[in-house]
Amino acid sequence: MKTFMKQLFLAVFGLMTIPNIMQGQVVKITGQVRERTELDNRSFSSNPHLDPFHLLRSRLGGAITFNQNLGAMVELQDARTFGASRTVLNSGATNLDLRQGWIEFRDVFDSTLTLRVGRQTLIYGNERLVGASDWGNFGQSFDGVAAKVNLGDISVDGIAAAIARNPATPTYSRDHFLAGVWGAWKTLAKPNGSTATIQGFFLFDNPRTDSVRQNRHTIGVHSSGTVSGVDYEVDGAYQFGDFFAGTTARDIAAMLVGLRLGYT
Repeated sequence: MKTFMKQLFLAVFGLMTIPNIMQGQVVKITGQVRERTELDNRSFSSNPHLDPFHLLRSRLGGAITFNQNLGAMVELQDARTFGASRTVLNSGATNLDLRQGWIEFRDVFDSTLTLRVGRQTLIYGNERLVGASDWGNFGQSFDGVAAKVNLGDISVDGIAAAIARNPATPTYSRDHFLAGVWGAWKTLAKPNGSTATIQGFFLFDNPRTDSVRQNRHTIGVHSSGTVSGVDYEVDGAYQFGDFFAGTTARDIAAMLVGLRLGYT
């Protein structure tokens, strides 16, 4: 019983690795309990006041490596605002959900191809476009497939994810999905300590509101590294496509440029 309680404690509040009875198998249990208090003073009344919010996020997951070719993970999450359930009976609570649940096939067909299928986090670049969004209380995960190929210092990811299903109606309405390719080239550290990573990507998604449907294409680059004590991050993206407001088609045209510098 003492051993069980110790493992349970470590599972909830830390990270542990448990060698399985069968050779070659390793289980990693991860857990998190995070409380964050926010004070909101956005008010248009003549007597504004601070409104406190207490956000609680709890995660418990387990990842298993069966062998060098097969792995899997299941992670549960409960994210809530104190008092949001409106009753201590917690009836009808919808906060508990599957954050991750995937199976991964490695070295497919004796190549460097890795396939991960299921609900998973997707983290690329500085997460400005595709990321876990972990600052938010719920975070972000995707239902889909991610394929990665490593070619020396170059890696290429292909992603396809279902974002939202539209209800079946007599009038066809295409579901919201995300698809794209993300490539990265990483140089090894040079004698002077400099490093560099250059990434390029193409993404497509088609969000829809009640009356507007979009076809969005996003292309861009992201680069980060260090040179003589200076660390930098540069990213740029251009978005094009079209959107339909009713039956009228209009063009999409948007761009983004970001730069961040630091010195150690």
